[in-house]
Amino acid sequence: MSGFAERRLPFASSLLDVAFVSAANTYRPAGGVAPAQLVANLATELDERIRRIGPERVAGFIFEPVVGAAGGVVPAPPGYAAAVRSSL
Repeated sequence: MSGFAERRLPFASSLLDVAFVSAANTYRPAGGVAPAQLVANLATELDERIRRIGPERVAGFIFEPVVGAAGGVVPAPPGYAAAVRSSL
């Protein structure tokens, strides 16, 4: 499910088609979003992406609560999982 092309390449013929949203990264927020607005912005982005794809075509949402290998132990912002849960 990763967005890393190098990691996906060996499995390219067997991977599912997936969509991505911005990373839940407080240290490098997408689009320069202010920290206080980050969780709400990310939840809105996810909701909009699901609506654009069509909710009937979405089987699930996967995120790393703590990014390890690729980010060096970067936790999701406080409240992110709850915001995602309440928006689904």
